[in-house]
Amino acid sequence: MRARRAPPARTAQVTVSESAGGTDLSSAEARILPLARVLDLKQGANYVHIPANRLDDRVLSLVRKWPETLGGLKLKVSTGPVVAFRATEFLLKRPNGTDAAVPLLWLQHVRRMRIQWPLHGNKPEYILDTKESEYLLLPNRTYVVLRRFSAKEEARRLTAAPLLAGELPGAHLGLENHLNYIRWDGGEADEDEAIGLSALLNGRIVDRFFRISSGNTQVSAVELRHLPLPSREALAEIGRAARTTGDHDHVIASVLRIPRPLLDEAQWRDAESR
Repeated sequence: MRARRAPPARTAQVTVSESAGGTDLSSAEARILPLARVLDLKQGANYVHIPANRLDDRVLSLVRKWPETLGGLKLKVSTGPVVAFRATEFLLKRPNGTDAAVPLLWLQHVRRMRIQWPLHGNKPEYILDTKESEYLLLPNRTYVVLRRFSAKEEARRLTAAPLLAGELPGAHLGLENHLNYIRWDGGEADEDEAIGLSALLNGRIVDRFFRISSGNTQVSAVELRHLPLPSREALAEIGRAARTTGDHDHVIASVLRIPRPLLDEAQWRDAESR
Protein backbone atom coordinates (compact mmCIF):
# COMPACT_ATOMS: atom_id res chain seq x y z
CA MET A 1 0.00 0.00 0.00
CA ARG A 2 1.51 3.31 -1.04
CA ALA A 3 1.42 6.13 1.50
CA ARG A 4 -0.17 9.35 0.28
CA ARG A 5 2.17 12.29 0.34
CA ALA A 6 0.86 15.24 2.34
CA PRO A 7 0.22 18.34 0.21
CA PRO A 8 2.63 21.24 0.70
CA ALA A 9 1.58 23.74 3.36
CA ARG A 10 0.99 26.51 0.80
CA THR A 11 -1.68 24.48 -1.01
CA ALA A 12 -3.13 22.33 1.80
CA GLN A 13 -6.66 23.09 2.96
CA VAL A 14 -8.62 22.71 6.20
CA THR A 15 -12.37 22.35 6.66
CA VAL A 16 -13.83 24.41 9.51
CA SER A 17 -17.42 24.40 10.76
CA GLU A 18 -19.15 26.09 13.66
CA SER A 19 -21.89 24.61 15.84
CA ALA A 20 -23.68 25.70 19.01
CA GLY A 21 -24.14 22.07 20.06
CA GLY A 22 -25.46 18.70 18.97
CA THR A 23 -28.84 20.03 17.83
CA ASP A 24 -27.50 22.03 14.86
CA LEU A 25 -24.66 19.80 13.68
CA SER A 26 -26.56 18.72 10.58
CA SER A 27 -27.03 22.32 9.45
CA ALA A 28 -23.54 23.58 10.34
CA GLU A 29 -21.94 25.34 7.38
CA ALA A 30 -18.47 24.08 6.45
CA ARG A 31 -15.78 26.49 5.28
CA ILE A 32 -12.71 25.36 3.34
CA LEU A 33 -9.69 27.48 4.28
CA PRO A 34 -6.01 27.49 3.28
CA LEU A 35 -3.84 25.80 5.90
CA ALA A 36 -1.85 29.03 6.24
CA ARG A 37 -5.00 30.76 7.55
CA VAL A 38 -5.35 28.18 10.34
CA LEU A 39 -1.72 27.40 11.16
CA ASP A 40 0.49 30.42 11.74
CA LEU A 41 3.72 29.06 10.29
CA LYS A 42 5.61 32.29 11.03
CA GLN A 43 5.31 31.72 14.78
CA GLY A 44 7.35 28.52 14.61
CA ALA A 45 5.26 26.95 17.36
CA ASN A 46 2.39 25.35 15.42
CA TYR A 47 0.14 28.12 16.65
CA VAL A 48 -3.40 27.24 15.55
CA HIS A 49 -6.22 29.68 14.74
CA ILE A 50 -9.76 28.56 13.94
CA PRO A 51 -11.67 31.39 12.22
CA ALA A 52 -15.29 30.25 12.27
CA ASN A 53 -16.76 33.08 10.17
CA ARG A 54 -15.91 36.13 8.10
CA LEU A 55 -15.61 38.36 11.16
CA ASP A 56 -12.93 36.02 12.50
CA ASP A 57 -11.18 36.16 9.10
CA ARG A 58 -11.00 39.94 9.24
CA VAL A 59 -9.81 40.05 12.85
CA LEU A 60 -7.17 37.40 12.15
CA SER A 61 -5.87 39.27 9.11
CA LEU A 62 -5.74 42.57 11.03
CA VAL A 63 -3.97 41.35 14.17
CA ARG A 64 -1.44 39.17 12.32
CA LYS A 65 -0.14 42.34 10.64
CA TRP A 66 0.87 43.94 13.94
CA PRO A 67 4.68 44.02 13.94
CA GLU A 68 5.65 43.13 17.50
CA THR A 69 5.33 40.54 20.28
CA LEU A 70 6.13 40.83 23.98
CA GLY A 71 9.68 39.64 23.30
CA GLY A 72 10.19 42.17 20.52
CA LEU A 73 9.10 44.94 22.90
CA LYS A 74 11.50 43.63 25.60
CA LEU A 75 8.59 42.63 27.81
CA LYS A 76 8.42 39.39 29.76
CA VAL A 77 5.37 37.53 31.05
CA SER A 78 5.40 35.27 34.10
CA THR A 79 2.96 33.58 36.42
CA GLY A 80 2.41 34.87 39.95
CA PRO A 81 4.88 33.09 42.26
CA VAL A 82 2.67 32.76 45.36
CA VAL A 83 1.07 29.32 45.61
CA ALA A 84 -1.17 29.85 48.61
CA PHE A 85 -1.18 26.36 50.13
CA ARG A 86 2.64 26.26 50.00
CA ALA A 87 3.07 29.68 51.59
CA THR A 88 0.54 29.63 54.43
CA GLU A 89 3.12 30.71 57.04
CA PHE A 90 3.57 34.03 55.21
CA LEU A 91 -0.08 34.90 54.48
CA LEU A 92 -2.14 37.30 56.60
CA LYS A 93 -5.79 38.36 56.46
CA ARG A 94 -4.96 41.77 57.89
CA PRO A 95 -1.80 43.75 58.73
CA ASN A 96 0.10 42.55 61.77
CA GLY A 97 0.99 46.04 62.98
CA THR A 98 4.45 46.13 61.38
CA ASP A 99 5.92 47.18 58.04
CA ALA A 100 6.52 43.51 57.22
CA ALA A 101 3.03 43.02 55.71
CA VAL A 102 2.63 43.98 52.02
CA PRO A 103 -0.30 43.55 49.57
CA LEU A 104 -1.10 40.14 48.11
CA LEU A 105 -3.18 40.18 44.92
CA TRP A 106 -5.52 37.39 43.89
CA LEU A 107 -7.53 36.92 40.71
CA GLN A 108 -10.50 38.70 42.32
CA HIS A 109 -8.49 41.91 42.78
CA VAL A 110 -7.93 42.34 39.03
CA ARG A 111 -10.77 44.17 37.28
CA ARG A 112 -10.77 45.55 33.75
CA MET A 113 -8.26 48.44 33.78
CA ARG A 114 -8.01 48.67 37.58
CA ILE A 115 -6.74 46.91 40.68
CA GLN A 116 -9.28 46.82 43.49
CA TRP A 117 -7.44 46.09 46.73
CA PRO A 118 -8.25 45.32 49.48
CA LEU A 119 -11.61 43.57 49.18
CA HIS A 120 -11.90 42.63 52.87
CA GLY A 121 -13.05 39.12 51.94
CA ASN A 122 -12.14 35.73 53.34
CA LYS A 123 -8.83 35.35 51.53
CA PRO A 124 -5.57 36.62 53.03
CA GLU A 125 -4.76 39.92 51.32
CA TYR A 126 -1.32 40.46 52.83
CA ILE A 127 1.96 38.58 52.72
CA LEU A 128 4.96 38.96 55.01
CA ASP A 129 7.92 40.79 53.52
CA THR A 130 10.81 39.00 55.20
CA LYS A 131 14.08 37.37 54.19
CA GLU A 132 12.34 33.98 54.27
CA SER A 133 9.56 35.09 51.91
CA GLU A 134 11.57 37.28 49.53
CA TYR A 135 11.65 34.57 46.82
CA LEU A 136 7.85 34.96 46.53
CA LEU A 137 7.76 38.76 46.22
CA LEU A 138 8.09 41.29 43.41
CA PRO A 139 9.45 44.85 43.62
CA ASN A 140 6.69 47.45 43.79
CA ARG A 141 7.08 48.54 40.16
CA THR A 142 4.81 49.00 37.18
CA TYR A 143 3.30 45.82 35.71
CA VAL A 144 0.36 44.71 33.59
CA VAL A 145 -1.54 42.09 35.60
CA LEU A 146 -3.92 39.58 33.98
CA ARG A 147 -6.26 36.93 35.22
CA ARG A 148 -5.11 33.46 34.18
CA PHE A 149 -8.64 32.05 34.24
CA SER A 150 -12.11 33.15 33.16
CA ALA A 151 -15.52 31.57 33.56
CA LYS A 152 -17.07 30.05 30.41
CA GLU A 153 -20.09 32.32 30.73
CA GLU A 154 -17.98 35.51 30.77
CA ALA A 155 -18.34 37.64 27.63
CA ARG A 156 -14.56 38.04 27.28
CA ARG A 157 -11.55 35.89 28.02
CA LEU A 158 -8.95 38.54 28.87
CA THR A 159 -9.06 40.76 31.95
CA ALA A 160 -6.04 43.02 32.44
CA ALA A 161 -5.13 45.99 34.61
CA PRO A 162 -2.13 48.32 34.86
CA LEU A 163 -0.51 48.19 38.29
CA LEU A 164 1.54 51.38 38.54
CA ALA A 165 4.60 51.72 40.76
CA GLY A 166 3.62 52.95 44.23
CA GLU A 167 -0.11 52.48 43.59
CA LEU A 168 -0.16 49.97 46.45
CA PRO A 169 1.78 50.37 49.72
CA GLY A 170 5.08 48.69 50.52
CA ALA A 171 8.40 48.05 48.84
CA HIS A 172 7.28 44.68 47.51
CA LEU A 173 4.11 42.90 46.33
CA GLY A 174 2.77 39.36 46.23
CA LEU A 175 0.95 37.95 43.18
CA GLU A 176 -0.98 34.72 43.61
CA ASN A 177 -0.51 31.90 41.11
CA HIS A 178 -3.85 32.47 39.30
CA LEU A 179 -2.42 35.70 37.84
CA ASN A 180 -0.01 36.44 35.02
CA TYR A 181 2.05 39.61 35.02
CA ILE A 182 3.96 41.44 32.30
CA ARG A 183 7.12 43.31 33.26
CA TRP A 184 9.57 45.56 31.44
CA ASP A 185 12.91 43.78 31.01
CA GLY A 186 16.05 45.73 31.83
CA GLY A 187 14.56 49.11 32.67
CA GLU A 188 11.77 51.12 34.21
CA ALA A 189 8.32 50.64 32.76
CA ASP A 190 6.63 53.46 30.88
CA GLU A 191 3.25 54.10 32.54
CA ASP A 192 1.58 55.13 29.29
CA GLU A 193 2.74 51.87 27.67
CA ALA A 194 1.40 49.86 30.61
CA ILE A 195 -1.99 51.58 30.39
CA GLY A 196 -2.06 51.20 26.60
CA LEU A 197 -1.15 47.51 26.69
CA SER A 198 -3.81 46.88 29.35
CA ALA A 199 -6.43 48.67 27.26
CA LEU A 200 -5.45 46.67 24.16
CA LEU A 201 -5.64 43.33 26.01
CA ASN A 202 -9.09 44.24 27.33
CA GLY A 203 -10.30 45.38 23.92
CA ARG A 204 -12.79 43.69 21.60
CA ILE A 205 -10.34 42.98 18.80
CA VAL A 206 -7.65 41.23 20.87
CA ASP A 207 -10.26 39.29 22.80
CA ARG A 208 -11.80 38.10 19.52
CA PHE A 209 -8.35 37.12 18.24
CA PHE A 210 -7.68 35.19 21.45
CA ARG A 211 -10.96 33.29 21.10
CA ILE A 212 -10.01 32.37 17.52
CA SER A 213 -6.72 31.04 18.88
CA SER A 214 -7.94 29.26 22.01
CA GLY A 215 -11.21 27.83 23.28
CA ASN A 216 -9.64 27.39 26.69
CA THR A 217 -10.73 29.48 29.68
CA GLN A 218 -7.12 29.51 30.87
CA VAL A 219 -4.85 32.29 29.60
CA SER A 220 -1.36 30.84 29.39
CA ALA A 221 1.90 32.77 29.38
CA VAL A 222 2.86 30.93 26.15
CA GLU A 223 -0.20 32.30 24.32
CA LEU A 224 0.56 35.80 25.55
CA ARG A 225 4.16 35.53 24.33
CA HIS A 226 2.95 34.71 20.80
CA LEU A 227 0.25 37.38 20.68
CA PRO A 228 0.97 39.96 17.93
CA LEU A 229 1.21 43.51 19.25
CA PRO A 230 1.54 47.00 17.77
CA SER A 231 4.63 49.16 18.26
CA ARG A 232 5.78 50.61 21.57
CA GLU A 233 4.90 54.09 20.30
CA ALA A 234 1.35 53.00 19.44
CA LEU A 235 0.87 51.45 22.90
CA ALA A 236 2.03 54.68 24.56
CA GLU A 237 -0.34 56.74 22.37
CA ILE A 238 -3.24 54.45 23.34
CA GLY A 239 -2.24 54.81 27.00
CA ARG A 240 -2.13 58.60 26.92
CA ALA A 241 -5.58 58.78 25.35
CA ALA A 242 -6.99 56.10 27.67
CA ARG A 243 -6.17 58.25 30.70
CA THR A 244 -8.86 60.74 29.68
CA THR A 245 -11.63 58.55 28.23
CA GLY A 246 -13.38 55.34 29.14
CA ASP A 247 -14.07 54.42 25.50
CA HIS A 248 -10.85 52.49 25.05
CA ASP A 249 -12.01 50.46 22.04
CA HIS A 250 -12.49 53.57 19.96
CA VAL A 251 -9.12 54.93 21.11
CA ILE A 252 -7.50 51.67 19.97
CA ALA A 253 -9.36 51.81 16.66
CA SER A 254 -8.24 55.39 16.04
CA VAL A 255 -4.56 54.80 16.86
CA LEU A 256 -4.30 51.47 15.00
CA ARG A 257 -6.60 52.51 12.11
CA ILE A 258 -9.07 49.71 12.69
CA PRO A 259 -12.11 50.19 10.42
CA ARG A 260 -15.17 51.33 12.35
CA PRO A 261 -17.46 48.68 10.74
CA LEU A 262 -15.15 45.92 12.00
CA LEU A 263 -15.18 47.38 15.52
CA ASP A 264 -18.97 47.69 15.46
CA GLU A 265 -19.42 44.11 14.25
CA ALA A 266 -17.13 42.83 16.99
CA GLN A 267 -19.29 44.73 19.51
CA TRP A 268 -22.43 43.11 18.10
CA ARG A 269 -20.87 39.68 18.47
CA ASP A 270 -19.93 40.49 22.08
CA ALA A 271 -23.51 41.45 22.87
CA GLU A 272 -24.75 38.27 21.21
CA SER A 273 -22.51 36.10 23.39
CA ARG A 274 -23.65 37.53 26.71
